[in-house]
Amino acid sequence: MTEIRNLGTAKSTLDGTEIIPLQEAAGGASSTKRTTPRAIAALGTSWINVRSAPYNAVGDGVADDATAINAALTAAAGADASGAAGGVVYVPKGTYKINSQILVPGKVRLVGDNRSATYIIAGATFPTSTSLVRLGLGTGIVAGCTVEHMTIDANNIAGSICVSSTEIQEQSGAFFCSLSRYRDTGLAYDWPGSGTGPPNNASANNLEIYGSVSGSVRGIYVNNCGGKTMIENVTVFPNATASGACIHTKSSFLMLNGAHGEASTDLVYIESGFAADINGLYGQSTLSGALLHIGSSANATGIQARNLIRNNATHAVVDDRTSTTLDTSPLPAYPIPTTATAWDSIVKVSGSDVTTTGQTLVDVTGLTAALVANSTYEFEAVLYCKTSADTTGTQYGVNFDAAGASCVTTLFGQVTGTGTNGAANNVFNTANGTFLTTSGQVGFITVKGFVITGANAGNMTIQHKKVTSGTSTVKTGSLLKVRKT
Repeated sequence: MTEIRNLGTAKSTLDGTEIIPLQEAAGGASSTKRTTPRAIAALGTSWINVRSAPYNAVGDGVADDATAINAALTAAAGADASGAAGGVVYVPKGTYKINSQILVPGKVRLVGDNRSATYIIAGATFPTSTSLVRLGLGTGIVAGCTVEHMTIDANNIAGSICVSSTEIQEQSGAFFCSLSRYRDTGLAYDWPGSGTGPPNNASANNLEIYGSVSGSVRGIYVNNCGGKTMIENVTVFPNATASGACIHTKSSFLMLNGAHGEASTDLVYIESGFAADINGLYGQSTLSGALLHIGSSANATGIQARNLIRNNATHAVVDDRTSTTLDTSPLPAYPIPTTATAWDSIVKVSGSDVTTTGQTLVDVTGLTAALVANSTYEFEAVLYCKTSADTTGTQYGVNFDAAGASCVTTLFGQVTGTGTNGAANNVFNTANGTFLTTSGQVGFITVKGFVITGANAGNMTIQHKKVTSGTSTVKTGSLLKVRKT
């Protein structure tokens, strides 16, 4: 390779080509300029041109260019004259047929002229169930590994994937590409091992993804990826069969900014995962499911979405966790933010503390609210509590004295002098979690959630008990707040 030095103010006069950053070495320092791939190739810089000797790719859509492209990528991964590994492999305008997989090493960028000029297409003997371009060599974690500014055409090969990786990390991914005619997945960031692993902190942006007319599984698949996966400004048209999705994520942290989807069940399907931050989903009538479909195994609180425009898609949101379906469009946010409306009633423990020595739940005198039938109520109780010298702790619950109601309750509070505990419960008159396990401890317990009444009105009450012997006390000033939603 040849280093770039003293380029001065060299400019490209080419119109219609995409502008790409270029690192220029100057007196041992590094500075960033911007240019086009064609202009760089013309200057004879350190970019490797796959059509130059000794690689000699043809780009006529007839010759098999896989060996030539892989040889150029291997050369780019080696150390240059300054000892720095990595580089850029330039694929000029043309159609490059491949009958074997392209492997992009770490610290190497595979760059075309643009997605309307540079095409990599699977040949008739390309292996089935294989990705055309793999980011990484399958030998360990890599960074700075990209495919950019080209179309990757899977040519309807059975089980085909356009771009895949099991090992990329920062500054890696697919950018400014069109991924087309695949039968399985357009872009797959897929960790095959147990738990989560790489791809970590990988990216994808400015992609057009079109599945085979014979049908495909999905557009983008993000599976078991540690760290975050950032996807931005994508159009996905997978022609998905069965229940396929434009973007399908599982056991990962997805950050998505701007996606348009058609010809699928869902635009985004979060099967499972610990978090997702989504902004800007735009659908079409050919989405038979929802812009956002959240599976029952997804995290209970870690998913936020904004600016959902259904545009004749069947639903805006389907949330299997809560059996929620929303068709509002535009939908500014999901979950829908709760407004700071006033509480309908606030009751307190007054006069004297409420104490029990029993090991079954009993009502806390004063913390009772009347609820009407066929309604949903939000409640929050803040309890100032004390336990006797026994260290087995205290427990709390919610009761409702009429049939046909249900509840969802969370509890949080102090266990020891510095430790805390949380618990959840969806059954009336049932204790869950243990709190205040230090001898003679005083602390705060919060009990909050929702009560959904049935055909019968009734009274809800906060309850407490001692786990074994000793006393549980709810002190004066403790309160219960209730409002009808």
